[in-house]
Amino acid sequence: MRTLVLDAPAPIDDEPLAPRDVPVPRPDRGQVRLRVTVCGV
Repeated sequence: MRTLVLDAPAPIDDEPLAPRDVPVPRPDRGQVRLRVTVCGV
């Protein structure tokens, strides 16, 4: 899954969001997984 990760808070000019490939999360009991098709970040 392609995602943007925030490792530490920083000013937006420092581009704190880093694109990464991560495994698809598996929800635990009592949790749900949502598919996000559009993001306004």
